[in-house]
Amino acid sequence: MRRHLLDGMSSSRQLALAASLGAVAGGLVVVDIRVLAAAATGVVALGALCSLWRMGDERIAGMAWAGAAFTAPMNGVRVTSFMAVTDVFLVVAVLAMAPSLALGCRRFSVSAHVGVLAGLAMIATGGVIGTMFAAHPEASLVVIAKFVLAAAGSVAAFALWRPNQRQLSGFCALWLAGALVSSAWALTLDPHRPGRPFGLATHPNHLGLVCVLGTCIALGFVLERHRATRLAGLLSCPVLIAALLASGSRAALVGLLVAGVTVLVLSGRVRLAIRAAMVASTVGVLVLTSALHLSGTGLDRLFGNASASRSDAERVGKLVNSYDRFAAHPLTGEGFEFAQEAHNVYLQVLVAAGPLGLVGLVVVVSFTLSGILRSRRRPGTRATGDRALLAGLGAGSVGYLAAGAFQNILWDRYLWLYVAAAVTLAAQVRPARPWPEAIEFPGPAVSAFPISATDR
Repeated sequence: MRRHLLDGMSSSRQLALAASLGAVAGGLVVVDIRVLAAAATGVVALGALCSLWRMGDERIAGMAWAGAAFTAPMNGVRVTSFMAVTDVFLVVAVLAMAPSLALGCRRFSVSAHVGVLAGLAMIATGGVIGTMFAAHPEASLVVIAKFVLAAAGSVAAFALWRPNQRQLSGFCALWLAGALVSSAWALTLDPHRPGRPFGLATHPNHLGLVCVLGTCIALGFVLERHRATRLAGLLSCPVLIAALLASGSRAALVGLLVAGVTVLVLSGRVRLAIRAAMVASTVGVLVLTSALHLSGTGLDRLFGNASASRSDAERVGKLVNSYDRFAAHPLTGEGFEFAQEAHNVYLQVLVAAGPLGLVGLVVVVSFTLSGILRSRRRPGTRATGDRALLAGLGAGSVGYLAAGAFQNILWDRYLWLYVAAAVTLAAQVRPARPWPEAIEFPGPAVSAFPISATDR
């Protein structure tokens, strides 16, 4: 007969086992449940990390980049008050790629991003110089660090990743999916809150800008040749436009109008783009009108309701204050302490970093747009495939520049990941010498979102 487990144990061992079980049971009662939950979370996280380690650094980085793309438009989903979920994914991606970089298996290529990084360095340098004249230098330095991490950090991470065209298309598709989730949240759950909805962003103006950038990606997919991609892009536009109107952001409306015209110019497919824009706009307005009756929306505020009048008066006061700050230090600026006071990104840069910072912003814009324009082999060429997506990304960048005259969004992660994707794709599709092949680590052959394969 099979003997019971305890039959083979001495009495002392049985006593020790009973005491141990009693101690565990007592701990479950005495110890705070939050401590137990934290310990269990740590054990699960350790197991997950061990599993990921066995997957290989290529697959880990690919999954992290996919997570960063999806969560980038949802900057209101945060781990802490100063760190969004996107930041966690980016840190994991960079750490996963670091071993191959350190061992020489992956080269840090900044050839396509050097102009943007140089412009950002000029803005940061101007901010450091202006900090010498700031009322609270420590506050200015903290914001400069935030700007460098968000803007230059995002662009540098892309330079380290070096994705190919297929990966960039997947990145943009996931970015669009994240924008749709935030927009759907704004249209379904946020209206129960008082005030303008902001979805999974931190402010209605952020939601509006996310919708502008997402709509441009969707229009790029509409210009594709594949019917499934066209349909997905066309179905995305009404949701994004309805959420943009619901956000009440007038700057976003201006940006969307300018971006729509830019898509026509960059793509060369005027008829298809006009039909898509008309259908998407009509459906978006109809959906929003039936749901919210246009009360407090971007169109309502554009034509001057009470909340818009109060906002205008407040913004004029902030513009005057910002101009006075710039006039006090016209050659150096006065640091980043009050960089977001003026709802005008160009005046913000002047106040924070002086003329050097404004030149840096011009350098960033010039390198971004010139790369996109050079990707067109000859004027009038109809954009399809990656060129169509690039037309959408370029239009989104121009839309942001138009909206930037009326808002203060300058260093948020989703914006600079978008710019980095546009610059990288422009370098991929224009006639140029391709990047050299990266040497792959031994391990899993292909990930769901690989980071080192190169499409030819």
